[in-house]
Amino acid sequence: MKLWWKLTVDWPCALGDWLWANLVVAPAMFLDWLTIRRAARIILQFALVVAFLLFFEQIAALHLASLFAIDANAYLDLFVAIFLLASRGQVLQVATRKIWRSLQNWSKMPLRFGARRRRDATRREEGVDSSKQSDDEPAAWHGTVQVFA
Repeated sequence: MKLWWKLTVDWPCALGDWLWANLVVAPAMFLDWLTIRRAARIILQFALVVAFLLFFEQIAALHLASLFAIDANAYLDLFVAIFLLASRGQVLQVATRKIWRSLQNWSKMPLRFGARRRRDATRREEGVDSSKQSDDEPAAWHGTVQVFA
């Protein structure tokens, strides 16, 4: 009689209690716990999981050569970043040395770029060479080559 009671009453009642607890009470408690902010968070998390699954599907569908090219480009970018980080000290030293050298020569710059005269023009003014040779003459064509007089 005990076995029959267990099989016909206890187990179906236990199954009914479990179904009631998990299919009726648990969703009701979830809805009581749920607020707008929590619902938005759950929807956002679900959307992110779906997006990551779509991204994975796109990557899994790529051709192997495309994946290798993406990987090689990533390694190239990584090596360039490492090179730039390693060489930034030398670049700064060279740049500061150049700037310092140009600032030291600042007083000599007006003399260097000031009043320059061309050599032929000074010869003509002094009367050393009376012939008409200067850089102002047009170029002469000699065959296929342009020759300056």
